[in-house]
Amino acid sequence: GVALSAEMSEAAAAHFACPPERFVVIPNGVDAARFSCPPRRDFTHPVILVVGTIAQVKRPDLALRAFALLRERMPQARLDLAGDGPLRGDCEKLAEELGLAGSVRFLGRREDVSDLMARAHLLWQLSESEGLPMVVLEAMASGLPVVGHDVRGIRSAVRDGETGFLAPFGDVAQIVEKSHFLLTDHGEHEKMGAAARQRAERVFSCERMVQNHIIVLQAAIAGKWPPEELL
Repeated sequence: GVALSAEMSEAAAAHFACPPERFVVIPNGVDAARFSCPPRRDFTHPVILVVGTIAQVKRPDLALRAFALLRERMPQARLDLAGDGPLRGDCEKLAEELGLAGSVRFLGRREDVSDLMARAHLLWQLSESEGLPMVVLEAMASGLPVVGHDVRGIRSAVRDGETGFLAPFGDVAQIVEKSHFLLTDHGEHEKMGAAARQRAERVFSCERMVQNHIIVLQAAIAGKWPPEELL
């Protein structure tokens, strides 16, 4: 079988009660050429971006609570939520209760995520768990540092302290602290953004993903498993 990450491989092996060696890991690929990587020099009105279904597993409520704390330190910040889902109404109500109505935008489903990323300063990925989230790979391709939870899937993509920061699940205070650091230390922000772009191009390229799938298919056709070493 093929899994998106080592953690997913272990989970699949446990689920099917088979040796982990039956699985190979081929991460998702992202076409970095589709994403611009502009220099982000104006931090007077920093934009935090959240992209995904507004559902429980994505924990948009934690994003709103974290943003409420961040705005106490950065009143000019804005939170953009791109996506829709069953909890949108609840989240809009929570934003009002937290006094965020004027600084949070619920953008709904968008076809211009690459443009949103080019205008943002950080991506938050605060899910409870993931497989290997494409939105994180796309943010990295956009030179956008990612601040997220240290959970399955997210930690497979984000290098803590190198391409962004990871915090224990639910640790809103640390999400705020790491975000504030990146939004005020512009040199470190630029350094992490460049490292994120390089990691997207090197580790998560579409070309590498396709070539590894070809290797796996050739091995399966030839009856040889596990396949030869992947790229």
